[in-house]
Formats: sequence, structure tokens, C-alpha cells
Amino acid sequence: RKEIRWYAYDLPQVHNEDKLDPSPESFGMFEVLSSSLEHIGKILSNKLLGAVSRHVSDKMDEFFILDVILENKFNADGCKQISIDVHRGLRAIFDNQTNSAFNQTRPKNYDQLPQVCKLLLMNSATAILLYQSLKEAEKTEQHTKISVLDEFKLDTLTIEQTAKTLERRIDIESI
Repeated sequence: RKEIRWYAYDLPQVHNEDKLDPSPESFGMFEVLSSSLEHIGKILSNKLLGAVSRHVSDKMDEFFILDVILENKFNADGCKQISIDVHRGLRAIFDNQTNSAFNQTRPKNYDQLPQVCKLLLMNSATAILLYQSLKEAEKTEQHTKISVLDEFKLDTLTIEQTAKTLERRIDIESI
């Protein structure tokens, strides 16, 4: 996934963005993940499958955040594509392939990756405003920083994670 030039990514031209699929580069990974979860679902108990699914979900989220998002720069199309990969690829697999044991006790940071995508998808002006607000809040109390995140419903991200994610956007780079 690091070989994709996210900073210069061009989405295919379509009339409806809901028709866009995960990137071809991610298909192999998603296919293996899906078939592996399906296979272990046949041989493990529901409780054990839930535990394994939670662990795999945590590791996949960690991979996307640390190894893909925080290691690359993203233009607007790149931001859209990574979000499509997460929501229509990764999350769709876990939503469809896992069981009630997974859904009852999802990983504690299950919403963190979607919130990272939310930061990438914010319109440019909002992202710049949030970034500048966080930088200003660094000089003030912790309470101010947290209230800034609360306004944007970013309850699973720290201030540092939010700032680092926003810095991966090429429209924030010049600030």
C-alpha cells in the first residue's frame, strides 16, 4: 500500500461516487482477509471467533493508520480512496464476516480508523480551521484541546493523533 502515490491519486471519473470500489491494490489483501475469516468461522466457536476477529481488526486498523495513512501524503482524491478502502473494503468485511461475539464487544478503538478517515475527508477549510485550533490550543489548557475535538465528534483520537493525521493532507502541508 505504500507504493500508491496517494498525494497524486486520481479517482476514476464516475457520475456517482457511491459506485467507486476499493482500490485494485487492496483487493488481494481484502480477499485473503475475507476468506480467512470465513474459514476460521467454520472451525472456531462463536466466542473464540469473536476474540480472533477483534484481534485481527485491531491489527488491520493499526496497519492502515500507522503504515498507510501516517506514512503517506494525501490529495483530495487520495483521501476519498483510502476512505473507500476502509469503509467498503475493511469495515464491510468485518461487518459481514464476523459474528455476534465480535459485534457485542467490538475492539475499544474500532471507531478510531473511521474517525481518521473523517479527518481526511473534511473539506479543506474545516480541516485547516481544526488544525489551527489545535495548534492554538497547544498553548492553553488541556480542557480547551479536548473541547475542540469534542466539537468535531473525535472522541477516540488524541490531540496528537488528530494533528498528525491532518498533517498528512497536502492542503495542510503549507500551513
